[in-house]
Amino acid sequence: MYQQSETNWFGQTIQTYKDKIYGTQGYLRVSLTTNSDDNKQFNPPRLNINVSNNHSKNMSLSGENALELAMALSQAIKTFKGEKVEIVKKFKADLQLVIELFQHEGADLAKFTLLSNSTDFTIIVIPLFPTFMFFGRIIKDFSNNYFNICENIFYKSIDSIQKEVILQLPNLIKGMSRQVEMPIDLELPDLNKDVVEKTEVSIKELDTFIGGSDMSKVNVPEIDSGKIEEKENKVTFTEVESKFVTNILKNDLSTLENTISGLSVSHNPIEGFRKRLVEDGDYDDKFQPLSGITEDDLKSLSYMSRFTFLIFQKNYIENGVLIPQGFSPLSFKAKDFTNDNIELAYDLLLFNGYFRVLRTKLESKIPNALENKSIVHLAYRCFLDSFTFSFIKNIKKDQLVSVILNRFRCYDSKGVFDKYNTSCTTFGVGVVSENEIRDFVAGLAEVILGNGGMPTIDELHRGAYESGSLRLPIQNDFNLEQITNEIIPLEVSIKLNGNKLTDELITKVKYKESVSDEIIEFFKKKHKPVKTKKIDEISNLQRFIKDNEIFKEQIPDSVRDEFNEYIAKLGNTDFEFKNVDFPYEQFGDDLVKVLYLWKPEQDDNLIKNVKYLRDIYGDSPHTRSSIFAKESSENEEVSADYSNFADLL
Repeated sequence: MYQQSETNWFGQTIQTYKDKIYGTQGYLRVSLTTNSDDNKQFNPPRLNINVSNNHSKNMSLSGENALELAMALSQAIKTFKGEKVEIVKKFKADLQLVIELFQHEGADLAKFTLLSNSTDFTIIVIPLFPTFMFFGRIIKDFSNNYFNICENIFYKSIDSIQKEVILQLPNLIKGMSRQVEMPIDLELPDLNKDVVEKTEVSIKELDTFIGGSDMSKVNVPEIDSGKIEEKENKVTFTEVESKFVTNILKNDLSTLENTISGLSVSHNPIEGFRKRLVEDGDYDDKFQPLSGITEDDLKSLSYMSRFTFLIFQKNYIENGVLIPQGFSPLSFKAKDFTNDNIELAYDLLLFNGYFRVLRTKLESKIPNALENKSIVHLAYRCFLDSFTFSFIKNIKKDQLVSVILNRFRCYDSKGVFDKYNTSCTTFGVGVVSENEIRDFVAGLAEVILGNGGMPTIDELHRGAYESGSLRLPIQNDFNLEQITNEIIPLEVSIKLNGNKLTDELITKVKYKESVSDEIIEFFKKKHKPVKTKKIDEISNLQRFIKDNEIFKEQIPDSVRDEFNEYIAKLGNTDFEFKNVDFPYEQFGDDLVKVLYLWKPEQDDNLIKNVKYLRDIYGDSPHTRSSIFAKESSENEEVSADYSNFADLL
């Protein structure tokens, strides 16, 4: 409870969710509130939906509003089959609640937006299951149980009246005691007159000695000599001597933004940045910015980085599609690199985080992607990832956070971020803080460090080619100039033309990009990618079980060999308890849990990173009993198409 003016507010938070996965950095909070002026009569309860990014917006729902929203959610989920479904509700004159159900990279998601106008809004993306489903249950329960909630508040008012009476009892008792007058006769001691006079003289002498009312006459030797000093609270850091920041950026991060903007219009931005480092960085002769990179990896990096940038950039310009905040890091298997590579990687990781946080702040105030740094951050990720993530290895999460924060403090003291701090102040979003950098690095460290690590560029390229997302295979006969100058522009144009290579498009691209007939013929051929399987490849489920002793003890000896053989053959397909007859009642609790979570066909992150499997295993609230109860239930709460979700609402 908190008090404002004379109104007492009562609230209970029901649901919270912080988006650290989908790039909005938003925070969702759903709470139940009511208020009273006298703790006797309570106003009707309200359900509050609060979404915050850099600022906060709140939508307050009455019982009628909740019923209307619950019906809309139920209808939306019935029609959701992967295509975008939108719900728009305006329960307040100057505020809209917009909920979008959509798919992204195979994941079913929901986007909440509290919108006042095109420049004043808050946004968050949450998973459809379980977070959005739980939200739906809250809306439904608030509407269905509205009268019970009011009844509980009524009983609360009765309790408050009784409590008020009890609190008044002490005052009543005191009042009764005052009515009984009892004469008090105290005998004062007879003080010696000489003693009193001596004491008064001593006090006057002491007052004269210390200066009376004029305290400026009081001298304290320690203060006069300067031994006692007032210490200022200063941010401490270890000095960082960075060749990149000093020689190339000249202690001004806006220099890097200008560099990136120039690179983004060139045919090969990665090569352009590499040359800038070599020519202006004053590095040692042994320093190679892309140390150990193979010819195929260099082709793949140049190809995928610029293709990714142009697709997102042109899709925003031509179709108004928002630029995503995150995608898989583009890195390669670096070899024989020096400390200069590592120091540069730390600098670039810090500035990556800075632009990411800055972009999130400005997006809430400025819709234009160029002005709110969305385009800059996109270009930064596409063209500088390989100089960053390829060289951050063999370091613990806490150490990485400490290293980056020390750099942030050091560079901040040198004014590296001053121009952007001014922009933040101008738009009223607050400067990028140390805590925001800490959160960014800590979250990113979970992805780039640990067992499994990140997929490298050869894995990303192979996967994109085999899925049909990219046309150029890893092994190809084209040179780097053909890839960057001809293949990328044509392939981007085909993508934005609905994956159709028309005569009109050929004429347009030939004129604008000077694409040769050889490249056009390559794209005219039917694309039939051949999937390649690695020799002796094991799934992350098999690796996770194999690497943890705890699971070995939870497999019955009678089926151990058969179980291990089945898991090996299972590969990257979902584990279904009903598909194989094992004595699950003899399996250990941890083993049952990890088998239940193995759904790589629904979440490809399980394939990419064994650390991801470990994390969801550690965070999952499921128990053995809840898993088997759900598996044996005749009416599952969630089907693949969420067709039963409406029943929950």
